[in-house]
Amino acid sequence: MHSPGPQAAPDANSSHNENGHNGNGKVSRPKRNSRFTDNQGLKKTILFVDDEPAILEVRRVLFEALNYSVLTACSGEKALSLLQEWPVDAVVLDYLMPAMDGEEIARRIRKMHAPMAILLSSGCLDVPKSLLSIVDAFVDKGGGPLVLIKTLEQMLDRQASRDRPAIGTSAGNMAG
Repeated sequence: MHSPGPQAAPDANSSHNENGHNGNGKVSRPKRNSRFTDNQGLKKTILFVDDEPAILEVRRVLFEALNYSVLTACSGEKALSLLQEWPVDAVVLDYLMPAMDGEEIARRIRKMHAPMAILLSSGCLDVPKSLLSIVDAFVDKGGGPLVLIKTLEQMLDRQASRDRPAIGTSAGNMAG
């Protein structure tokens, strides 16, 4: 799902050189063997979608410190645009946003990338059941960062398990 080499995000914060960014807004993707990497050793990429810039910044700093590559979008349109430009492993999105709410974003993501891991993170506890049937998981924004991290890691683990071929499968009939 990833292409090797650096990636640039149009809204990447290029002032964080110590976090893998260079002056051109590119996000470096060093190889590392951990649960936060894909089978090629590349960092997992998470797209955070929220209309509150402070929340996006806190999540960017937190998840970069956990060795994820992070993209952020402050609107549904920006999120959909980034999904067309960059390989993403999971999307964490807010529900209540202007112009396009989390349900509409999730529906469009499912049309574009059906198997994409989508986590809804919202302070709104009265989320429509129709939305909960689209996303893979829901966490209350008030639940704190540990709940978000654990839920996201569980989703990525499930996704990785689905993407791995089963042990003992063959490419065809080997019998004569």
